Amino acid sequence: MLLLGALLLSACGGGGAGLITGAAPPAPTPVPVPPPTPGNYDSAEYRRSNAAISAQVLGVWNSGWTGAGVTIADIDSGVNNNSPEFAGRLHPASRDVTGAGRAITDESGHGTSVAAVMVAARNDSNIQGVAPGATLLALRADRAGGCTADGCSYTDTAISAGIDAAVAAGARVINLSLGGSGGNSQLRGAFQRAAAAGVVLVVAAGNDGLGVIDDLPAAALASAGGANVIVVGATDGGGAITDFSNRAGPAAANFITALGSRVRSFDEQGVGYLYSGTSYSAPAVSAAAALLAEAYPSLTGAQIVSLLLRTADDAGVPGTDGVYGRGRLNIAAAFAPAGGTSLAGSAIPVAMTASGSLGSALGDGLSLGGGLAAVPVVDGYGRAYALNLGASLRPAGVGRLAGALLAPESDLAGTELLRSTAFRDLSAGVAIITRHAGGDPALGLAQAGFDAHAARRPDASLLHLSMGGTRLVAAQGFAAGAFLPGGSARAMLASDDGLADGRGAGAPLSAFVLSQQQGAWTWAVAAHRSRAQLTPMLGLRALADTRLLTLGAARAVGSASLALHLSQGSEDGALLGTRLNPAFGLAGARSLAAGAAFTLPVGPVQLRLAGRQARVTPQLTPGLLAAGGAIRARSWSAEVSGDTRWGSLTLRLAQPLRVESGSLRLDVPGEGARMLLLAPHGRERALELGWSGTAGAWRADLNLFNRFQPGHQTAQPADRGGALRISRGF
Repeated sequence: MLLLGALLLSACGGGGAGLITGAAPPAPTPVPVPPPTPGNYDSAEYRRSNAAISAQVLGVWNSGWTGAGVTIADIDSGVNNNSPEFAGRLHPASRDVTGAGRAITDESGHGTSVAAVMVAARNDSNIQGVAPGATLLALRADRAGGCTADGCSYTDTAISAGIDAAVAAGARVINLSLGGSGGNSQLRGAFQRAAAAGVVLVVAAGNDGLGVIDDLPAAALASAGGANVIVVGATDGGGAITDFSNRAGPAAANFITALGSRVRSFDEQGVGYLYSGTSYSAPAVSAAAALLAEAYPSLTGAQIVSLLLRTADDAGVPGTDGVYGRGRLNIAAAFAPAGGTSLAGSAIPVAMTASGSLGSALGDGLSLGGGLAAVPVVDGYGRAYALNLGASLRPAGVGRLAGALLAPESDLAGTELLRSTAFRDLSAGVAIITRHAGGDPALGLAQAGFDAHAARRPDASLLHLSMGGTRLVAAQGFAAGAFLPGGSARAMLASDDGLADGRGAGAPLSAFVLSQQQGAWTWAVAAHRSRAQLTPMLGLRALADTRLLTLGAARAVGSASLALHLSQGSEDGALLGTRLNPAFGLAGARSLAAGAAFTLPVGPVQLRLAGRQARVTPQLTPGLLAAGGAIRARSWSAEVSGDTRWGSLTLRLAQPLRVESGSLRLDVPGEGARMLLLAPHGRERALELGWSGTAGAWRADLNLFNRFQPGHQTAQPADRGGALRISRGF
């Protein structure tokens, strides 16, 4: 039977009398049973333990941390030393510290009920303490004959003796679920000695409902300083501060809250009660400190206090406030990395959030490789973690339809979206075209990996001059590739876009092409700049610029033609579209690409084969990465096109730019170099059938496509679809 105990006593954080109502007959002594299988602490016993549930400790238990080997000193009214809940975990230095020579046997139930919240065993009986494996140092400090129905009384001398005994016994944590005066000089000196020894002092805030903490925790703060002291207030089951709990007030920086209303525990007879008071908030925090001390033995007391305070869930007004102080206890958050992370054995920072965003040329290569798994890092408290950097790599979006539909046209025909003015004389031709983009695109293509803002294109304009065999093109918002000798009309999706012409590298910003025809040869030089507007990610650049300088040559051989391109490019802040957190040290990339295209008319159709090969060199600053093997990327396409009485048809098969080989090196302290293979597991093949036809001033374009392993990602299903575009000339 579970009873309600409203223990608002001097032995319960100070202030107010309390009453236990309707005591039930003593429960039979529970018999210890073998613990459940480690790793699954979500048991009926756990679900009865509301202090543990509120403290968010289950994941920590499941990881194996129970406080084993860590001593918590509880200065209180003693403990039921015959209870199986504490069997085998009572410290041999447990004793009466009043000088009365008594046993530690609890007579009031307060000490047992508080200790149970901290360390009650995992035995399928009653409740489970927040640190069920910790050792209890029970230091009985209640005055002989001083316990009544209203609680027990404690002298400053006994409390100070208990603190000194705890320090001498090697306790990492001292729990003080007591209230009272500010203490004499002896007690204040004990607080100082405990802090100097690195012991964590956890003190109940008091139960008078005041806007400031009780005198005893205030004395602990004043004497020991804030580094090693936590003052604990009480919240109810909904996380709100209780009416009886003292508030943080000026002690807000060292104040935290935990469940202190209707906390399930048991008394010295093993009878279950629901207890209320800051006495029952403090032991949850003390147990949390013990869990941290077990998991991270190198932490100092001050570091443990800092962790528990900084990782508390914010409550009340944002930030530290005069009611909740730093917030509500969250043990799971205290076990997560805090204070920044860096590569183990170095000062190189490593972000815990976004590792990066992959470009489509890398597909699933870097993310599926094991090189980024279990990277050793340390947080700001020197705690070691194995971090899977690959888990937070954002894969490239595989949708390309929206971008294709919204890209500027590269021909010189006017439509309703293109306004042109032409000037022509005997020696030169001039065409000026301007494209105006107005508002957000009205396309329901978010499922294709684009939103309205990412799909916007800048206003586009083009200047085309020709004189004899010389042609000059200056453009804004157009790619240079269509104006190079041997260039092909761009396919909608089955494109071999690569570094040679700047296609696929983002929205084109500017292009400049100068070409000269000499006999059967045409020579050209082109400069191109594009910008990718990327999804914002914490710590990563939102813009990636690409610059290309291309030399081209084309020669007609009978009815056939051959075009050659050589291109030098640079990317700022990215490697083939891949951005990584600044900690990796990837500042950009330089590339050298060679391409060729061969066109051959065969009867009524025309065959075209094209391919590009690029060598990419990463630009690295001091960071996690170092250069590895040479990075090579390739794209290719094959198409057949021809005219029919109903319009022109094109069938095209292409592989977009894909890394074929190459690596980067991740230097892991204590392990050596890990090679990060960049070639993706997937390989996209895009098949596209295109038709275009005209009727008077109207033009229609229909494209049907099927992309296998889109984005070079094996896990992606085939991307099938089509698009119909209708435009009207003027």
